[in-house]
Amino acid sequence: MKIKKIFAIGMASILLAYTVFFPTTATYTVNSSKIGKTTPKHEFAIAAKAEYEEKLSSGTAHAPNYEEKDAIIQKYSFASVLSEKNTIAKEMKTMGLYVYYDNNLSVMNDTKPLTSPEDGLPTENDVELHSPIIVYCADNDTWYISTSGHWKNDDWHSDTKTGKLGAPNAFGYSFSDYLQETYRSSVVRTISVMWNQDFTMQASSGNRSDGSGSYGNGVRLSDKIVKNKAYNENDPESIPYYYIGYHWYLGCVYDSNFATFSAIATSYYIHLYDSAYIKDINFVAQPRFSITLSNKQDCFFAYSGDQAKTPGYKN
Repeated sequence: MKIKKIFAIGMASILLAYTVFFPTTATYTVNSSKIGKTTPKHEFAIAAKAEYEEKLSSGTAHAPNYEEKDAIIQKYSFASVLSEKNTIAKEMKTMGLYVYYDNNLSVMNDTKPLTSPEDGLPTENDVELHSPIIVYCADNDTWYISTSGHWKNDDWHSDTKTGKLGAPNAFGYSFSDYLQETYRSSVVRTISVMWNQDFTMQASSGNRSDGSGSYGNGVRLSDKIVKNKAYNENDPESIPYYYIGYHWYLGCVYDSNFATFSAIATSYYIHLYDSAYIKDINFVAQPRFSITLSNKQDCFFAYSGDQAKTPGYKN
């Protein structure tokens, strides 16, 4: 999925505040299962729960723990092609996890050997940001929203020219076009993680940094560059550095009342290096998302081009 530029990076190193306007239209999309194709959205959870209970009775499904849910939804989010997603979605159903919304049709780029960046400092064109995915958890009647993204090239390596990576990066999702009176839910649990190129190293957190749930959620995690001690310059597949921050992921679980919430969720990603830092992130009155940044020339901001409609969306 293509990302869209939300503001131009200026050259003044002063404190500035930005108000970001999100589009408020999206295409309602569900997983290519028989439930997704034939079931009206207001009956989705009922049909999914009935199917899951039938699978439990026949011994073809089980109740997953939190770690299993997080792992397989991450796996689904980072899947590179549609056939892979369909295979994972089938496995998810054996855990009572049903994909309600996923409109990410792009194919992730293969991780390439590290090369010297030629485009200067990184910009929003160097990353791919996925729109939010919404999953219904039939085992305990909750809703899981995830957002993720990755670098398309090695331009993250330009950060090292500045001498430091800078403040923690920020990512998450914001609700717009919402009917606030329909929000009666609460966030049950949050997980966030950043991975290196081949998913062998990570930095993670179980705490939210921004948002209260009703307007959106976000986290801030510090990226890190780690030298590869086994680097072999004669091996074209070998890389000198691992970058923990190459992939990022946020998952938030809402209680059952999320089924009636009417809103559109849009992903965002803020990459900071050198002297840039975030003073404040505000999920404010629609359709605005307010970010206060310092030294804006040392950061970039991206948001997803498509948005996910929540299960209670009134269109």
